[in-house]
Parts: sequence; structure tokens; C-alpha cells
Amino acid sequence: MDVALISKQTNAVQTTCSVMNNDAVAANSNLPSPNSTVSLLLSNAYSQVGLAANACFVALSRPSKLASYRNREHQARSLFAEAGAIIQSVTGQKIAPAPTQH
Repeated sequence: MDVALISKQTNAVQTTCSVMNNDAVAANSNLPSPNSTVSLLLSNAYSQVGLAANACFVALSRPSKLASYRNREHQARSLFAEAGAIIQSVTGQKIAPAPTQH
């Protein structure tokens, strides 16, 4: 995402932001967890991803708003990590973190 924003390639940024938002909405509407705490954490994380997608659109025309995108992305990663830790404690299976996009 940062590469697209820095390059100011409008189509690339718009496509990436749109896909990010669409994926967050789809994932948030299909939370598979029977654990209410995990479901809440994941729902909040996907909401942050949606807000990050909106912030990335704004950052395209207002680079000073890039910090808002990064903050939302960081919040989402923290929530995903917290949900992953709970899942791991219950299942014994480690959840791999999403790759960093910076």
C-alpha cells in the first residue's frame, strides 16, 4: 500500500484500497468463531481494516493523512494478534501473522 501511495499511482491506490475494504466487509460478515471474545476482536480488527481503506483513499490526495492509514493498520494488526493468541491457546495451533506491507 505504501508503495502505491508514494508512487501516486491513482489507479493502483484506488484498486488496493477498494479490495482491502471489500475483503474486510466480506470477512467481517463471515466470522467463523464460536468464541464471542474472538469474534469481537476479529470484528473490531476488520472494522479497523475498513477504516484504513478509507484513510488510504484520503491519503492519496492528502499525504499528511498517511499516518491515519498506518495507525488503523497497526490497530487492526494488534487486534488480529490478540485474537490469534486466544485461538492458539484453545487449539494449540499458531496463527501466522499477515505480512507487513510497508
